[in-house]
Amino acid sequence: MNTKLPNVRVENERVVVEEDKARSIRLEHIPIPVTIGCIEESLLIDPSMEEESYLDGKFIAVIVNDDAPVYISQKNANNGFTRKEYKKVLGMCVEEARKIRSALNWTCS
Repeated sequence: MNTKLPNVRVENERVVVEEDKARSIRLEHIPIPVTIGCIEESLLIDPSMEEESYLDGKFIAVIVNDDAPVYISQKNANNGFTRKEYKKVLGMCVEEARKIRSALNWTCS
């Protein structure tokens, strides 16, 4: 699986995207996005849109590789996550991504 990444540069404090100078990058692992929502003391894995309307906070992680995970995360919580909760939620995301990847049996070739 291949994708293209455009060339980006800053010119006079403006970001210039040069699509015509895009370069190919090879994906070796399919990124799996996982969202964990919290309502009071409960955590929901991949909440629906309706469930999201009731969330006190949300954590999104994109897990790229189960063996040596690369994470992109975003948290949006009124009360915030403690460090302990952050580690727990990130672990839940890694485990859920592993299950999803296994169920889909995705490979890049």
